[in-house]
Amino acid sequence: MPILREARRNKYLVQTPEGGLGIYIINKTGANSVKGSIVESHDSIDDSVKLSAVNSVNPIGVVYSDGIPDGSKMLVIIAGIADVLLKNTISVEPNDWCGCSDVAGRAYAQISPPAAAEHDREVGHFVENKTGGTNVLAKAIIHFR
Repeated sequence: MPILREARRNKYLVQTPEGGLGIYIINKTGANSVKGSIVESHDSIDDSVKLSAVNSVNPIGVVYSDGIPDGSKMLVIIAGIADVLLKNTISVEPNDWCGCSDVAGRAYAQISPPAAAEHDREVGHFVENKTGGTNVLAKAIIHFR
């Protein structure tokens, strides 16, 4: 099998240096973007995303950069490696399940996946140790359910 030497580029898909696969989409979170926030498709504005709702079962990506103004295109990681914004005080370890929490746009972690009825909140699995704190980012493999 030949080795791919250079990724194909187009105006929609981007591979980040960290190993994430992202898309450009309009920030309609109502504020400047916050790196690591979990987002879902906006329900009334085309080609845009909003913060994931509390315990959302509709996550589609993780915001790549801080400070992108509301209404502007921003990069959202849809697969691969991304830094995910934890709910404050949550600690994580490698292989912990990562999913939407009871705080909009923030991730929750637990050692094992939740019950089947809640499993659609999944965003991926963490791949590093992080101690709980305020506005902590933790590296995860994003894959969604």
